[in-house]
Amino acid sequence: MVKIPDLTNEFAKLSALKRLSNFKLTGVRGHIPKASHESICKELNNIYKAKNADYGNSFAESYKEWGITSAVVRMDDKMRRLKQLVKYDAKVKSESIEDTLLDLANYSIMALMELRREGNNND
Repeated sequence: MVKIPDLTNEFAKLSALKRLSNFKLTGVRGHIPKASHESICKELNNIYKAKNADYGNSFAESYKEWGITSAVVRMDDKMRRLKQLVKYDAKVKSESIEDTLLDLANYSIMALMELRREGNNND
């Protein structure tokens, strides 16, 4: 008897890759943002300022209370969201792969800021 391999997982991976290959960056208000490192860093900074204005300095506050673990948990949540967006179509249309990557990048930068502040305080 010939054993037929289970390809369910492989089909899921191919489907995710197909979705990524069709993925288009739309940015704010539907325009396609520039793809340069400098322009993305400026965009990250604008998002950082806007979200800090909305949420306050909650990242730094939770970092002071919980340390690097608080940053890791937030980044893990974003990575899990990214995996879901790659595997399945988003039900919440305001949460795109691009938005998730930008948030993940900002969390990484904020964690680095806090690590450096800790280093400066220990001198």
